Amino acid sequence: MRLAIQPALAGIKHLNRLEQVMARQEWQTPDIAEGLMETTDGRVIEATASNLIVDQGDRLSVPATHDGGVDGVMQTWLLDRAAALGATVERAAMRRDDLLTARGVMLTNSLIGLWPVRTIAERSMPHSPWADQLQSEITRSQAALMPTVTEP
Repeated sequence: MRLAIQPALAGIKHLNRLEQVMARQEWQTPDIAEGLMETTDGRVIEATASNLIVDQGDRLSVPATHDGGVDGVMQTWLLDRAAALGATVERAAMRRDDLLTARGVMLTNSLIGLWPVRTIAERSMPHSPWADQLQSEITRSQAALMPTVTEP
């Protein structure tokens, strides 16, 4: 399932998540936690229920959402924190190869906090040094509903 290009809805969270729901139904394996979404023209834009942060080594990149996808609240919060910690942050068009050659890929939303991606298409991914720093920021600020934050 691909995500339609729709500039009128680009970047905003809206109730039409049918494409993501259909994409999530493409696998039943419990060892796959999340799936990446590409636009109809082949750009990686988000995941089925989370946003991407890609460590390119010299910068953190997130997919451009000018014509589709959602700008996540947690993603935006983490990018602000990363910039405050000295990271160069950018929005850019991304292809699958950009993820496969990255220093690390992370998934984020307000429920999970931040997940370092371990594999993409059965290919092992490196652990980004930013993953631990950003996870510490989430925990310190209690900014997500993940169990380590919600447990007493």
